[in-house]
Parts: sequence; structure tokens; C-alpha cells
Amino acid sequence: MLQLLKQLQIDKRIKAGYGVAFALLLLSYLFTLYANRQLIEQTKVIISTNNIIINLEDVGLYVRDAESSIRGYLLLKNKIFLESYQSSLKKTDSSFLHLSSEYTEANLNQGDINKLKSLVSNKFKNLEDGLRISQNQNASKTDTSINTPGTFLTTNDNNKLLTDSITKQ
Repeated sequence: MLQLLKQLQIDKRIKAGYGVAFALLLLSYLFTLYANRQLIEQTKVIISTNNIIINLEDVGLYVRDAESSIRGYLLLKNKIFLESYQSSLKKTDSSFLHLSSEYTEANLNQGDINKLKSLVSNKFKNLEDGLRISQNQNASKTDTSINTPGTFLTTNDNNKLLTDSITKQ
């Protein structure tokens, strides 16, 4: 009988050991589940941030493409450059739509995007003004009211200031 009682005590210890091991495994599983959920949330934030960075880089690229297109048209008078300019303008608008939706999803301040959009719009307006001035000069070479170097240089100076503001933004 004594041996039977000792055997039951050993069985209780083994059962208690298995119970403790199961509880620790369950606790470990819960911590792992929590950590994985946090990792998934952080990954979503990183992907959103990466998309914002890519769209911002695209906006800068499209603005530079538009500048190059205008310069190409002014130098060579080839209409293909104007088509490239229009394409850059449309792509910029598309990138701003993506940026706006990414900012909304990430609960970020839309004011930053609106300010950048305003700066880029001013840049495109200045490019179009320079284009218009050049086209007016070509249309009327005898018109003395258009000051070619001064007007165009002022527009280029404004473009430089806007480019610097866009880069800082």
C-alpha cells in the first residue's frame, strides 16, 4: 500500500510538471501572437511611409522632366517636348492624388501636401509663363515691350526659388 501511495505522488508531480510546461507554452504562444500583430502593424506603417517617399520622389522627377521639356522646346522648338511637358503635368497630378490618399490613410497632416502642391503649381505656372513669353517673342520680334533677357531671367530666378522651396518641403 505504501508503494501505491508513493507511485500516486510521483504521478501527481509528473502531471503538475506537464501542467506547468503547458501553461508556459500557452503563455509563450500568447506573447508570440502579440509580437506578430505588432510586427504586422509596423510593417503596414513602413509600407505606407515607403509609398509616400516614392510618390514624393516621383513628384520631384516629374517637375524636373517638365523643366527639361520646356528647355528642350525653347532650344529646339520641337512640339514633342511640349507633349512631354503635358505628360509630366498629368503624372504630377496623379502622384498628388496618391499622396493625398496615403496621407489620409496614415492620418498625417494634409496641410503639408497642400503646401507642396501649391509650390509645384506655382512652378508649373512659372514654366508656362516662360513658355508664353518665348512664344510671344517669336510671334512678334519687333515688339519692344517684351524685355527678353530680363523677363525670362526673372522667371528663371523664381523657378530656382520655387525649386529650392519644393526640395525643402
